[in-house]
Amino acid sequence: MEAFWAITLSAILISRALRPKKPPQDELSRNTVKARWDRKRIKADKLKQQADAARKAERERQKRQDAEELITVIMPTIQNDGK
Repeated sequence: MEAFWAITLSAILISRALRPKKPPQDELSRNTVKARWDRKRIKADKLKQQADAARKAERERQKRQDAEELITVIMPTIQNDGK
């Protein structure tokens, strides 16, 4: 009977030693539904910020272009009035 328990305990200890280690806690948290949702939300926020920045840059470019066109129209008029 003692041999049975010795073999059983040895088998349990060996199986526990051979079992794969648990991944670190941060690895476990990477795969939770909330973590995946947060990563998607962060990615969407970055894309939205990039789109907003692109729209703002386009508006600024359009304002500069309009100002340049206005200057090209007004400058000859000012120069002609001065003569």
